[in-house]
Amino acid sequence: MTTRLLPAPHVQAFVVCREIWHSPRTGEFMLNGPVSHIPIPHFPADIWLSVYAHVTGGHGTYPLTFQLRAADGDAVWQCDLPP
Repeated sequence: MTTRLLPAPHVQAFVVCREIWHSPRTGEFMLNGPVSHIPIPHFPADIWLSVYAHVTGGHGTYPLTFQLRAADGDAVWQCDLPP
């Protein structure tokens, strides 16, 4: 029996911002304070950020994992999201 793999989803947009608001009335997402860099005066530091990812091309449900990687490629933080 051949196992058929589902097509990999494609991320069309990935935005890190300070907050994301969702309007239950319109269904729209409002991204507040998009950031491209975060100045950190000392380590360790607590930073509160939100991530918006627009994903298409998948079929069914997928588990998602967000990882923060150091410059050498090692994962230093990970958040696993349920499908």
